[in-house]
Amino acid sequence: MRVLLTFLLVVMACGCDDGLLPGGVGSAGLPSSGHRSTGPPPTGGPPTGDLRLNELLASNRRGRRDDQGRSSDWIEIHNSGNQPLQLGGYHLTDDLKDLDKWAFPNSRISAGGYQLVWMSG
Repeated sequence: MRVLLTFLLVVMACGCDDGLLPGGVGSAGLPSSGHRSTGPPPTGGPPTGDLRLNELLASNRRGRRDDQGRSSDWIEIHNSGNQPLQLGGYHLTDDLKDLDKWAFPNSRISAGGYQLVWMSG
């Protein structure tokens, strides 16, 4: 049995229910051990690496805008490891009762790379 790391982000001030990046890529947060995904399994085995929540902006009013011109809240994740990391199998949530609320698509973040996640719902 493979262990799937589920990422959890609780940002009460954000008040958002999903995260999306331009092109359909998504978000991450803090690890929660022992929780299994009900979604499709990621390719290449369980997620491994050093994924960090690097920065977030809640109540974005004058900051960066998404590809639709909205000033949505956002989260920046960082792979501080020296290997690329497959994001399939990681999740984002703002609800402790629904840890699989939003699942990353099977995408990749480069070693040392950053990815911006729009919380546009």
